[in-house]
Amino acid sequence: TVTASASGVSGSTGIQFNAPTQSAASVQVSAAQTAITVGQTAQVSATVVNTQGQPMADTPVTFSVSSASGSAAVSPQSAVTNSQGQAFASVNDQTAETVTVTASASGVSGSTGIQFNAPSPAAVQVATVSGTVYAGQTDQVTATITNSQGQPMAGIQVGFSVTGPATVNPQSAVTDSQGQAFTTISDQTAETVTVTAVASGISGSANVQFIAAGS
Repeated sequence: TVTASASGVSGSTGIQFNAPTQSAASVQVSAAQTAITVGQTAQVSATVVNTQGQPMADTPVTFSVSSASGSAAVSPQSAVTNSQGQAFASVNDQTAETVTVTASASGVSGSTGIQFNAPSPAAVQVATVSGTVYAGQTDQVTATITNSQGQPMAGIQVGFSVTGPATVNPQSAVTDSQGQAFTTISDQTAETVTVTAVASGISGSANVQFIAAGS
């Protein structure tokens, strides 16, 4: 309030002083981890600063993601900066790919990339249907691929090999929803054959006994 007085007479008026309007000069986006496994969650922070490089508190920030598959997601999609000018979100994806995370505030945006990698198998278990068959016949082989939590892994390439003159068909297969890949083994010779399944450098094996006809 401003008051003016003259000869004992006064008058006054009020003036409203508002806080200066700040504009975001930059939005810096960073991820706690730039490379994680599919199915895990990446924490992302957006730091908003003004033209003086000072953090801007209480500023609305919008998060968005883009990826080739479109399966990536961010939560929450909007947040408000704290006293340090930071807002936070989480990003996840079920596909092995690179995801771009963008944060926008007051028309200014910034982004960063996160690489989601396919999980690695922890164990390969190999089993046969019979275990003992006559020479010239076939036995079915199943390779079960599991992760570090013991859960079956679908979509994993598995290579099969055998010892000696025995053969496997097919020599490679992809696991189904149960984490299983299949092949058949045959041998014209009466002998014990070892069949091995390999997935991402992890292997497992089992023996098949081929016996002579009439044994």
